[in-house]
Amino acid sequence: MFCAQLRVLDLDECMDRTDFTTSVDLLAALVHLGLQSMSGDEVAHRLREVDASLAIVLITGWKLEVDTSRLAAFDFYLHKPFGPLQRAQTVVQRAVDLHQQPIEG
Repeated sequence: MFCAQLRVLDLDECMDRTDFTTSVDLLAALVHLGLQSMSGDEVAHRLREVDASLAIVLITGWKLEVDTSRLAAFDFYLHKPFGPLQRAQTVVQRAVDLHQQPIEG
């Protein structure tokens, strides 16, 4: 089952565990844009500094233009409400698959 393979960390737990200085050992991160303690795009940038291969999915209900600079930190975008759960599962699976590809460079 797809959900049985997921582990969820909230932002405070993630920051307590890593302080954004060491790898968080995640395949993908789902980050909301409107967080209270730090903006989601800032979280995404800081996670990317720690692990360049981490796939980051934006989840938000906000209407954003496709060319919005705030989207640049994310690999995928899920707009709430997600609709069928299968759509969210597909995006998360694509994010995990992206993480598992070797980084060129």
